[in-house]
Amino acid sequence: MAERDYPFGWVDFSREDSRLAADIINALREQGAVDELGLGVIQSAFADRFFPGTSTIQTRAKYFFAVCYALREVFENTDRKNFASKLYTIEKDYSKALYKNTSDEDKEGIFGTRFFDSDNKSWVRRPPSEVYWSGIKQFGFIRFDESKKGISLAEFIRILETESSADNGYIRQKGDEDEDCDRNDAEEKFWHWQLLQPENWQKSPTPALSEEEKSFFRQQIREKFSGTLLCTMLENGLPGEFKYANRLPLGAELEKLWQLANGFAEFIYPAQIYFNLLLQRRKSAEEWRGLQGTFQQRAEKVDIDGIFKILPAASPAALIRRKRTEKFLNDLKTLFLAEKLDEYALDELLTDREKYLKGVKRAKLCHREDFQNGGTMFSGEKLSFRFRVASTLLKDMGVKELEDVRP
Repeated sequence: MAERDYPFGWVDFSREDSRLAADIINALREQGAVDELGLGVIQSAFADRFFPGTSTIQTRAKYFFAVCYALREVFENTDRKNFASKLYTIEKDYSKALYKNTSDEDKEGIFGTRFFDSDNKSWVRRPPSEVYWSGIKQFGFIRFDESKKGISLAEFIRILETESSADNGYIRQKGDEDEDCDRNDAEEKFWHWQLLQPENWQKSPTPALSEEEKSFFRQQIREKFSGTLLCTMLENGLPGEFKYANRLPLGAELEKLWQLANGFAEFIYPAQIYFNLLLQRRKSAEEWRGLQGTFQQRAEKVDIDGIFKILPAASPAALIRRKRTEKFLNDLKTLFLAEKLDEYALDELLTDREKYLKGVKRAKLCHREDFQNGGTMFSGEKLSFRFRVASTLLKDMGVKELEDVRP
């Protein structure tokens, strides 16, 4: 039976339906944009353990605060109709002010710069509030009771739009002692503001965090994610690259997890490079030559069984896909352990894997003529499990890169 390609789409009934569908698609894209070999579930499992609260599309730490300030700005307005639209406008205006008030060398990470460069009246379809919402909840920028931690941004906006500030949610004020405040009904509410808006927070903003913001973010990481690589880097400094993270004081459990992840990143890297070589990526040829003689060592160090033990629970359908992924990795390991790598067999293995993931129509390796002499790399960067995103956020908090960590 011929393989069929099933497109993915949705019928757009409302703004909320559209937002939900966009969240689903962007979640898939976030895992798979450079994941031609279908390893997103493994990447995410490690990344969520090392750097919880982060995502690959977060850019600067300032947006965690700006989104919270913007939500509260609209909430405290006497007219909260069309809450989502007003929130979007504030986010856009804030990003534009950031862009205008920031030096060229520090503009990286500001949302929608390409629109501001061209003075385009349009802006991004997915604003910071949608990108940062999960992290805002996980880091505790807005505190939710345990039963409500899965609340979506759309659901929260509906509540803010319809409820008065006196009826829903305790608003932390200056002088309050966090949870031990004397407000009688504080514990009855399921969500609680954790941040006070600075005066004129939208006027002349920069990506730099204030000292109060740095202190708050650092404290949230310590309270929520002690024992993670994120917290370890916060306390000890940035090692420059993920592969040098074991030179920090990780502790036995974190060290074991790092070895598992780093072994996987080193193991799969030749497959990523060969994928590009098959598509005639010029940048990959020299890199492939440099990998010769390392395949056996990489295969010996990877613990495929250990990797699949750390993956989260999954549906029956997802478990079937995982079994296929596990077989693919074990077949790849067998090829790498041979005295001489069979490049024809590697070609066949990678092609079959991509065909299984995408179907013949969308598989790049089934249409190599379309990519001849190209310069763009597909999935050619060694896995680092959101290390770069986390490093950027920590740098914004004032954490320095260590000079003496690399060998």
